[in-house]
Amino acid sequence: MDRTTACSLLKGVIIVEGVLFLLGGILITNMHPYWMQVSVFGIGFMLLLTVIVWLIICKR
Repeated sequence: MDRTTACSLLKGVIIVEGVLFLLGGILITNMHPYWMQVSVFGIGFMLLLTVIVWLIICKR
């Protein structure tokens, strides 16, 4: 897999994770059990790691 393909796939993953994080933050945090609220922060942590990997791979 070349760099441009990896960068475009990572950008798509970042968009999907960002949407999930925002929707989870809006819809889940006030209405659902604690374990669902914690899962939203897990998605945010995965988003942060994905952005760091994307910056390392694609911004050289």
